[in-house]
Amino acid sequence: MKISLKWLRDYIDVDLSNEELAHKFIMSGSEVEQMHDYNGDTVFEFEITPNRADCLCMLGMAREISAMLDKDVKAPEVKEINISTPANVKIEDDKGCKRYIGIVLEGVEIKPSPVWLKERIEALGMRSVNNIVDVTNFCMMENGQPLHAFDLDKLVGQGVIVRKAKDKEKIVVIDGSEKILDASILVIADEKKPVAIAGIMGGKDTEVSSSTKNILLESAYFDPITIRRASRKLVLASDSSYRFERGMDITNVDNAAYRAAHLIVELAGGKITKKSDAGSQQISGQSIIGVSLKDINGYIGGDLSLERCKKILERLGFGVNLLGDHFKLTAPTFRPDVSRKVDVIEEISRIIGYDNLPISMPQVKALSMSSEPKITLRKKIRQIFLNQGFSEIVPFSLISEKNAKDIGLRNCPRLMPIVNPISQEQGFLRSILLPSFLNVVLANFNKGQKNLRLFEIGKAYRNKENIKDSTELEQERVGFILVGAADRGWKASAQKEDFYTLKGVLDILGLNTDKASENLGFMDSDYSADVLFEESKIGFAGKVNEEVLNAWGIKEKNIFYCEFVAKFLYAKMEEVKKFVPPVDLPSIGRDLSLAVSKEIFYKQIEELIWSKKPINLQAVGFVDEYVGDKLPAGQKGLTISFVYRSEKHTLKDEEVSPVHEALVKEILQELKATRR
Repeated sequence: MKISLKWLRDYIDVDLSNEELAHKFIMSGSEVEQMHDYNGDTVFEFEITPNRADCLCMLGMAREISAMLDKDVKAPEVKEINISTPANVKIEDDKGCKRYIGIVLEGVEIKPSPVWLKERIEALGMRSVNNIVDVTNFCMMENGQPLHAFDLDKLVGQGVIVRKAKDKEKIVVIDGSEKILDASILVIADEKKPVAIAGIMGGKDTEVSSSTKNILLESAYFDPITIRRASRKLVLASDSSYRFERGMDITNVDNAAYRAAHLIVELAGGKITKKSDAGSQQISGQSIIGVSLKDINGYIGGDLSLERCKKILERLGFGVNLLGDHFKLTAPTFRPDVSRKVDVIEEISRIIGYDNLPISMPQVKALSMSSEPKITLRKKIRQIFLNQGFSEIVPFSLISEKNAKDIGLRNCPRLMPIVNPISQEQGFLRSILLPSFLNVVLANFNKGQKNLRLFEIGKAYRNKENIKDSTELEQERVGFILVGAADRGWKASAQKEDFYTLKGVLDILGLNTDKASENLGFMDSDYSADVLFEESKIGFAGKVNEEVLNAWGIKEKNIFYCEFVAKFLYAKMEEVKKFVPPVDLPSIGRDLSLAVSKEIFYKQIEELIWSKKPINLQAVGFVDEYVGDKLPAGQKGLTISFVYRSEKHTLKDEEVSPVHEALVKEILQELKATRR
């Protein structure tokens, strides 16, 4: 956006140097990119933020200076046009065009513009065309409202219709390019064809030329989103679209039209014969904002007077109603971005100048803040995994449709599709963490990393249509994967990861496993288990199905994986642990070798032993398992260790033996086992 200092002085007395004025603008939030001389005039180039469409004109910048320097703006006097004969104007799309003013001027003379008009627009980088076109550009740069002039005699039906284009309609615009339109693009049309792309550019067929005698002057309010989308779709931009995209002031449409019409009569002769004001003239979106002087000074840390704040707001165009030290403000129609108390305070702050605001350090009081329990527990979980040689991964929570199909989740009711995914690789919210792990494993394999221990504490998502409790829509889960061989150090050879290693990690976490209650499809049914918390299933563990690995292109077939809901582990880790001092008295150990059915798990035997509550039994442990020809079909051998210790005295064999033998007898009877 360019501003001419010479032109600006037509509206306000500026007695600052160029550098001082540029500094004032910058400290008020209007970035001056550069200054340059043009025929003895100083031209400022600004980078205007999208919310400040009011600054895209000379009067808008004059208003800013008025507030900064506390000087009056000398705006040109504009006379209203009162003509009862209507112009032929019709709005068919009232969403795309809320207001349209058409003024007919007859008997105009097309000729070069006077020197003063040429100087004004050429200083801002515009080319002088003729007196009619130059007036529309002048008025746009003066008050911000884009205008357009049609050759009335070239309009079929001597009028215009504001409508959506028809598919495949074509128009040749003023720059000579042909544009193919569709039903999303707003156009100005006559009875047969489009004559302009609304808010962007006029058509070549109806432009003002040296032979023009009668014109239809357009001033309208077009929907910013409609104009922005059309401009992007057609790859066509203009000074008009730049302004309409940012939102014009619907109350300024008539003022700009009247100003341009009177100037045309002054410079090109002719007579105003018709006028129509179609659409809504109602003001909408004006905010009523309450703010006190205490609020203002409290936010900026200053000591501003009531009168100074009032004067700044009035010069910026606010309606000010003062009640004691409280302001009741009406935001101007050209400032829809001001709607809150803090917006008003910002306006006052920037006009004072950010460099003039007092500097003060905020008062900071020391607070005793307790750590969020979940954060502490996550750290504990991470440390447990790190101690076991794991590395943490932080993948995306989104997976591709192929991932979903490969793992068998595509038709799973828990899977949530993204309505507008940023890529095909991120089309679904994952319902479990496993697909993300497999993507990471594949990436590591491709880079030569074959031995992996990885874990993640991440989110999984469930479809709300299938969940009654909304708190279950987003679940925090813990997952870990074992691939290849674990490095045991330079003294020992690497040991292949297996299901028992996986179970060992769960033991360290304080969780149990049991035989899988269902076939998940993506896990090997022969190496699959439920993860338990207090007898409740909270996850799954086991070997990943080979079909899934093949779908991912992973050649390693022995990949072990576990995943469970994190909140149960948090509950486990929150349990209060009591210190029990070690007993320094010696213990007595016993081993028991059994032949039992293959259907009996060690866990069942351990639970049975403790249910008998034998005296002085301190610990029970698994030693070995044997399956071979020396045992009857359907049986396996288990070796179990027992540790007896008294907290009061040193045990003797004659105390332990009868207790142990009685316990063994009950075990053999209840399990229908034999002693080996």
